[in-house]
Amino acid sequence: MKYSFKGLSNFIQVKVENIIEKDKVPDKVPDKVLKNLSENQRKILQLVSENNTVSMSEMANKIGISKRKVLDNINKLKANKLIARIGSNKTGHWKVIR
Repeated sequence: MKYSFKGLSNFIQVKVENIIEKDKVPDKVPDKVLKNLSENQRKILQLVSENNTVSMSEMANKIGISKRKVLDNINKLKANKLIARIGSNKTGHWKVIR
């Protein structure tokens, strides 16, 4: 944010500018993130892209891992901004961001 102040006869004018800097992260980082995904994370992304309302229990059964491991992998995918949950846990859906 950039602020500038100008004193006029009866008031002070304040100008606020939102300066957006170009993202300093190189464009190749998302590609590196995708290459570093585990097999289970890739399977989760595949399941979500096929059915965006799939539950964690369904994912666990189809992949063959525990619900806790599904949750751990989903949290890693969320941290890497590859997946997001839209809405509530019960009535929401998954969105694959990348």
